[in-house]
Amino acid sequence: METLDRLKAKLGLDVIDTTTETLLKEYLDEASTAIKNYLDLDYESVLDSRFVSSQISLAFTYYNRDMAKNIKSESYSEGVVSQSVTYVSTNDYDVKEEQILNKLARYRRVHAKRR
Repeated sequence: METLDRLKAKLGLDVIDTTTETLLKEYLDEASTAIKNYLDLDYESVLDSRFVSSQISLAFTYYNRDMAKNIKSESYSEGVVSQSVTYVSTNDYDVKEEQILNKLARYRRVHAKRR
């Protein structure tokens, strides 16, 4: 299954228009760049297949960050009429991105400087 198709399946999108497809490809590119940055890889290189799941998870997170309603929880009670809505903050998305990238830490390239 192609990366774009896997992202569409994870998002629950069956049929999408060209605008949405372009947007999803941009999220996949953004995720690929974030992974390459984190791992200190060459930008021109193709992302290794072992990082595709992380790429899809990051793209999913970016899509939700920009497109979702950002509601974390809602509650409503009728007795004395009470309503509560908790929203997802941008920090929550940053933490999620960090968690995904931290799983790739063992693949990071590390450079040592000589004195």
